[in-house]
Amino acid sequence: MNSSSNLVAGFVIGTIVFVLILITSWRGVKNKSANRIVTQLQKSDLPYDIKVGIGNRVWNPSPEGGGTELFGPGQARYTLDEHDVVHLRFEYKSGPVQYFSGPLPDVNSRVKSRRRGH
Repeated sequence: MNSSSNLVAGFVIGTIVFVLILITSWRGVKNKSANRIVTQLQKSDLPYDIKVGIGNRVWNPSPEGGGTELFGPGQARYTLDEHDVVHLRFEYKSGPVQYFSGPLPDVNSRVKSRRRGH
């Protein structure tokens, strides 16, 4: 093989790896969004657990958090109580366990308003 063939092969392999990383990242972000978490909590009485990798983040349901997200690495466990309050237990891989809670957001109205362009 000549150098131009090696260059093309390297480009193709690099592009495939890049696309796979993008797909994996998108799925990870989607599974950690408020919409996904709330949907899972409403479907089941079981907690919703998420492993949060380095540089990844998860939704903080606390109104005091101002919509902030928590960054990993760590483990997040979401639960929904009988008063529609979302509870988050976030355990950093090396650090303290933190607890947050907030009202169940109306994710359906947020999705509808985004579709209308509001």
